[in-house]
Amino acid sequence: NGTLATDGALPGWPQLHYGPGRTGYQPNETQIGTGNVRKLSQARTYQTNSEPSAPLIANGILYVATNQLYAFNASGATHCSAAPTTCTPLWTAPTADFDGMAVTNGDVFVTDAEGVQAFDAAGSRNCSGTPKVCAPLWATSTHYSTGPAFTPGSGSPVVTNGVLYVPGYGDGIALSSGGAYVAAFDAAGSKGCAGSPVVCVPMWTTTGLPASADNTGSPAIANGVIYIANGSLYAFDAAGSENCSGTPKVCAPLWTGTISNGSTYSAPAVANGIVYVGAVNSGLYAFDATGSTNCSTGAAVRTCAPLWIATTSSGIEGTPAVAYGLVYAVSPDGVLSAFAAARPGNCPGTGIAKTCARAPLWTTAADTGGYSVTSSPAVANGVVFSSTNRGIFGYDATGSLNCSVSGTAKTCAPLWSTGTGTGTGTGTGTGTGTGFSGADSLAIADGVLFINNHGNGEIYAYSP
Repeated sequence: NGTLATDGALPGWPQLHYGPGRTGYQPNETQIGTGNVRKLSQARTYQTNSEPSAPLIANGILYVATNQLYAFNASGATHCSAAPTTCTPLWTAPTADFDGMAVTNGDVFVTDAEGVQAFDAAGSRNCSGTPKVCAPLWATSTHYSTGPAFTPGSGSPVVTNGVLYVPGYGDGIALSSGGAYVAAFDAAGSKGCAGSPVVCVPMWTTTGLPASADNTGSPAIANGVIYIANGSLYAFDAAGSENCSGTPKVCAPLWTGTISNGSTYSAPAVANGIVYVGAVNSGLYAFDATGSTNCSTGAAVRTCAPLWIATTSSGIEGTPAVAYGLVYAVSPDGVLSAFAAARPGNCPGTGIAKTCARAPLWTTAADTGGYSVTSSPAVANGVVFSSTNRGIFGYDATGSLNCSVSGTAKTCAPLWSTGTGTGTGTGTGTGTGTGFSGADSLAIADGVLFINNHGNGEIYAYSP
């Protein structure tokens, strides 16, 4: 069907994969579409000092991080040179080796090797000097003044309803210090916070990870539930109430989802009552988001089997995207696959083993360069974008334009591509741009496509 999956009508692209549900779908975009995507060309670059993070955009500001946080003008109107347009930061902030970032309600949150830090997103509070440098509004301890220190995992945090949810590192450390799947902080820096400068501890945490199991996933939030994948899928009460006890408060899962033979290295995507999870070795899994269908009964923590499973050419490392009744996933070999997102009809098996296998409705050709892909697709206004180490590609999100059928298999070529390669297939758009060597996740806002280039420390902005 044509159902759109959204995280709500958020301005910009303020969190990883757009919003708390991590759908990768930008519902506000109207300037880039299938009619003009072939006209995309590189409008400007933003330079950093190292491998930049996935770009985030809020209130006209572009945020990226390396071992420091950068805030740029997203439209190129200020702090930018004439053609070829290059932009310098509006302000920066010192951080440590980057883990993740989120922007909401006037604050930008960074998790890194030193913990969690919150900055004024406008670059006003706690900022000074020329060039302007900002200090945190609040942070977790680094043991320099008070403790214990907090160690985040390598995923990105998510913010909703005034709570910052941070993935923990695990490795057997205390839950309140980063050993948990997720730690919940007061985003305003009030509850659990004290001192000058302000130091915060978690309001509550979830149960922890096994020893030496560094958490590489990012949490997603939808309908009051936290979802995080780490070998299995875990669902927790986002309010820190159900299945929670003790002082400090610790929360156990509401239910868990079984994933066979696959590490999970990214966030789940949640849309229309289904949670989608990519597994490195075994493909795409879809679970009932309420933890009801295909789930055990009678146990304190329910165990759920997938509604359906889809195998891809080489597993999945990035986060799936959901829009237009489809779920999109990119394999490490560069193949983008589109599956029907809806719940299945009749499936073989009985009880919680009653699971459907799902084939793609269409795919793209493999990237013959043999490059690894860990980035995630992004969707806006009828176009789905993906990237490999050879470049960026834009396809018709419905699988109609530039597609061919051979037997039961439909293969789609890009409408537009750019980078060190032009992709495979019959796409007529080639775009223009600088050599490309890998990215994390694209962002789309206000008629501009942003992507980070690990090879030269730059963010590229493309517009029609």
